[in-house]
Amino acid sequence: MKLDEPFECRQCAACCSELSLDAVNNELFPAFFNSAFMLHCCKPGLTVFDWEAKEMFHEAEKRGIKLSIVPYKIVYDLNKNSTIIMQYSITDKKCQFLFNSRCMIYDKRPIICRLFPPNVRGLTGGTMTISCTACPNDMTEKDWAEATSLGLSSEELIKKVHRRYGEIFEAEVEYEIMSKQTNDWINLLVMKGMIKPAMNYEPKALLQKAASSPIYSLSMFLKAAFKDKAKDIDAVIENSAKLGHAKAFLRDLEKQ
Repeated sequence: MKLDEPFECRQCAACCSELSLDAVNNELFPAFFNSAFMLHCCKPGLTVFDWEAKEMFHEAEKRGIKLSIVPYKIVYDLNKNSTIIMQYSITDKKCQFLFNSRCMIYDKRPIICRLFPPNVRGLTGGTMTISCTACPNDMTEKDWAEATSLGLSSEELIKKVHRRYGEIFEAEVEYEIMSKQTNDWINLLVMKGMIKPAMNYEPKALLQKAASSPIYSLSMFLKAAFKDKAKDIDAVIENSAKLGHAKAFLRDLEKQ
């Protein structure tokens, strides 16, 4: 079974050469989602966390690269009439850091760049969905159908996927964990009364308000709101870059 074989990247750069989702139906990416006060500003391309976007801007500036990156996932705060950016999306159809099929920022690339090709979702929530990617060396629908027809438990399947993809799969898990973490941070700010998210607004009208408002990155806003916890927030971000949360999650799973 192909799932039992270690994945080998052929460095074809197929995963970096087509980032656009222009052809995807809008219904798959509604404006409001989750708790009804987070807003999608656009379809997702290569979606990165706010601290990763800052690093990418820095790397692009050093190389004279014009990076097309826009807010993707935001919350509009009525307390300060300001916008908090949770994630950004790169709108280029081809990654600007790709040169001769090689990544110019390989050692500093964001988590989402590290998680291709497995497309496994819902791990930390107890549910799991699997879909195929454009990688020519990855498993096909037939391969996945064979793997999922064996009656394996979710835990057993996760272990097999981890053994096949190694650190690539750890990045997949890390991305999911940090997506939940950013949502939890927003919910904490709401619970503490530090922000009052706009709700039940018409999306286009709210986007117009957001476009002309002061802008804060989520990590910057958090560290300003919880000054005594700034080092802890930085530690979470630094651990995420090392895939630390995913490694711990999968290590605990292996013990079961």
